[in-house]
Amino acid sequence: MRTLILLLMLLLALALTGCDKEEKLRTWQQQQVEQLQQQARENSEAARELVKADAQARQEVAVLHCDLQSERIEVGHQRDALETDRKDVATARERVPLLATAFQGGAVLLACTLGLGVCGWLLSGVSKPDSDGELEDLLVLEVGGEHTPLSSSLRLKSDSQTITPAIELQHPDLKTTPHLAA
Repeated sequence: MRTLILLLMLLLALALTGCDKEEKLRTWQQQQVEQLQQQARENSEAARELVKADAQARQEVAVLHCDLQSERIEVGHQRDALETDRKDVATARERVPLLATAFQGGAVLLACTLGLGVCGWLLSGVSKPDSDGELEDLLVLEVGGEHTPLSSSLRLKSDSQTITPAIELQHPDLKTTPHLAA
C-alpha cells in the first residue's frame, strides 16, 4: 500500500515536470505495476502451496495420531497381560511353599506313624504269651521230677499208664482242649 502511494506521488511529480519525462514515467509505472502483479501472483501461489502443505501435514499428523492410539491400545493390552501373568506368578509363589510345607508335614507324619506302627508291632509280639514254651517248660519240670502246679491235679490211669490233666488249659488265643502228655 505504501509503495502504491509513493508511486502515485512520484507520478504526480513527473506529470508536472514534463511530457518526455511523462513517457518515461508511464513506462516506469507500467513496470512497477507489472512487478506488483507478479509479486501478488507469486504470493498467492506460495499461499496455495502453503495451504496444501498444511493440509498434507494435518493428514500426516492425523495418521500418526491414529497409529499412536493403536500402539497405546496394544501397550495397554500387553500391560494387562503382564499384570495377569504377574498375579499368576505371585499366586504360584504363595502356593508352592504351602504345598511344600504340606508335603513335608505329611512325610513327617507318615514317618512317625510308620515308626510307631513298627514299635507297636514289635511290642505286641513281646507281650503275647508263648503257650507252647510254657507247656514245654512244665513238661520238662514234670519229667525232671520236680513239683509243678499241674502235678497234684494229674491222675494216673492204671490201665493205660497215661497222665490226664484234671483241668483244661484255657487261653484266649487257643481253643479249649484237654492236653495230654505221655
